[in-house]
Amino acid sequence: QVLLCQAIKVPLYQYEFDALVSLAFNIGNIASKAPNLCKLINESNYKDGPKEMLDINKITVNGKKVPDLGLTKRRNSEYQLFFKGTYDARH
Repeated sequence: QVLLCQAIKVPLYQYEFDALVSLAFNIGNIASKAPNLCKLINESNYKDGPKEMLDINKITVNGKKVPDLGLTKRRNSEYQLFFKGTYDARH
């Protein structure tokens, strides 16, 4: 959370913050791993910035980056949380 608060300088609703915390928990330092997302959100571009989350869904297989179904689902869940405040409690 500390790194997220250092990276994002604009006001967020709690559900937007929660979506970014979930992302940061999974990828680490959000400022270095998703700099364009941080840049767009810090420009108050709350529409396009979060779309960057959807591209952080790849794993390396045989030296190539390929989409991972689990990460794709997680990113979609975080994206929906950011925009709609919908918390997905399914396990």
